[in-house]
Amino acid sequence: HGKAIQLKRDKIIIASKVGYCLSNSTLQDFSEKYITQSLEATLKRLKTDYLDIYFLHSPYREIIERGKAFSTLSKLKAQGKIKQIGISVRSIEDGIFALNTNNYNAIQFIFNLLDQRALEIGLLDLAIKKDVFTIARVPLCFGFLTCKYDLNSTFPKNDQRSRWSFEQRNKWIHTSKKFQELFSKHGYHNMGSLALKYCIDTKGISTVIPGMKTVFQVKENLKALAIKDFDESLTKEIYELYVSNICIPIA
Repeated sequence: HGKAIQLKRDKIIIASKVGYCLSNSTLQDFSEKYITQSLEATLKRLKTDYLDIYFLHSPYREIIERGKAFSTLSKLKAQGKIKQIGISVRSIEDGIFALNTNNYNAIQFIFNLLDQRALEIGLLDLAIKKDVFTIARVPLCFGFLTCKYDLNSTFPKNDQRSRWSFEQRNKWIHTSKKFQELFSKHGYHNMGSLALKYCIDTKGISTVIPGMKTVFQVKENLKALAIKDFDESLTKEIYELYVSNICIPIA
């Protein structure tokens, strides 16, 4: 990775997260020592002397409230080792709390056609007001918005999608197909790209981070950029369909 970015570092934005322990992915550590050591190790692997954005990785509310992790990132920013301070939040409510508590430059949160709480509760409006860079996480809702899964689809035990109940997966599958039918009615096709397009065009969303494991998936995601803008009536129908088919999971 370090070799790949050497000649174009100034044209590449690199973001990383910190908080989960490499030795045990279920444990978190937001101490100054751990954050600093993790950053130094990342910089060494990437052969660079700074990161563009460094995110706190899903801290619990008390970590956000305590503010020590934010202070650590502030020190690293003052040293020039990171350019922007970010946070990836567990919930939309945590996101609102974080932005009202400290001056984060960037924030990650879940947002997609099937989960628009950031729009409903006011996180996007707050981010706009505070000029915070926003990143929509899980824009394809764990792949369900590609409409390639059905009720017979199964997932390995180590796949996080296996933890959702049959009822939840059924709701996601059923509602995704409703969105697909709505888009088709308006002459739009390729559901995955359309799901990304909706996120990208939502006011307050700066960018999205869809999963990509193959060249084909990269190309499919890029198709979202070529889709013509949705007109006002379609945007209204999309939101109305979401509201009438709320299928937000219970964590």
